[in-house]
Amino acid sequence: AVVSTQSTGKRDKLSVTHAKDGERDRYFPDDDCKELTDLVREERTNSSLGQDHLFLKYASKLSKMSDKQDWTLDDMFVSNIAKVKDGSKDVDKLVAENQREHKRLESCTMCLEKCSRGCIVYIGRTLYIRVPPVKSLTNYHCQIIPVSHTIATVNGDEDFWSEFSVVKSLLVRKFAEKKLDAVFLEFASRLDQRRHVFVDCVPVPVEDATMLPAYFKKAILESDVEWAQNKKLVDTRGKNLRKCVPQGLPYFSVEFGVDGGFAHVIEEERLFKRYFGLEIIGGVLDSDVVLWRNPPKETGEGIRYKKQVFEKLAIEFPDV
Repeated sequence: AVVSTQSTGKRDKLSVTHAKDGERDRYFPDDDCKELTDLVREERTNSSLGQDHLFLKYASKLSKMSDKQDWTLDDMFVSNIAKVKDGSKDVDKLVAENQREHKRLESCTMCLEKCSRGCIVYIGRTLYIRVPPVKSLTNYHCQIIPVSHTIATVNGDEDFWSEFSVVKSLLVRKFAEKKLDAVFLEFASRLDQRRHVFVDCVPVPVEDATMLPAYFKKAILESDVEWAQNKKLVDTRGKNLRKCVPQGLPYFSVEFGVDGGFAHVIEEERLFKRYFGLEIIGGVLDSDVVLWRNPPKETGEGIRYKKQVFEKLAIEFPDV
């Protein structure tokens, strides 16, 4: 006889299923122990029990999907519909965000095509320079602004940074002839509002500029929250700002000439004022508080005068 293995769950039993001549004469060990009527009765009973078992099995699986005791199969379909609705809500949020972004771009007055041309003194390939449309803190005070809508200079590409470095070097060199040191200030904050970033270039007399690094270092260490997750003072001297501050984080940066300076990743934006850098320079120069806290709008005549004074510097910016 041929021995076959029949599984019984926990253990396997050996049973004889074939005769000596190789012909199968049974399928289960108890085939010759039961009559046909017994098998029919057992089949009817087991079918009913099997359906109850399957129902309880799947019901237990479905019940695990919810903590509610009265959870039913209908709740599963309601849950699936809710997921579809949640997905549509996500789509609606994306559409609304895109509409807000489009509205910001349309209303941005610092993008080159919407900027007042009366303030502009130079237009490059990736950036332009303008005199401030408000009262300036010092003579020759200017602002370097990306042509395209950019929320932080660290987000700029290689072309922008190449031109940015050249322009800063030219400004530093020209101001040095006037015995002035150029201080570059950038405040990249409220990144979720997608504000157009700009860099203030503030010329400071050499004798006053020598004190600025110490003042800025002290002010940055005492600013923002007491216990910061990021390093409070990032030394950028001799380094590229892009390698010191990661993209996506709000920050403040000050550079003294072309040698770098300090950067600070802002932890609590409501505690870090937008005029932080101008306040320090204004304090050293003993300037009027209004000029750095909330400077009034410049008149048309004032803008034309500042533009003429700046153009007399005759800085040879690169041709476009």
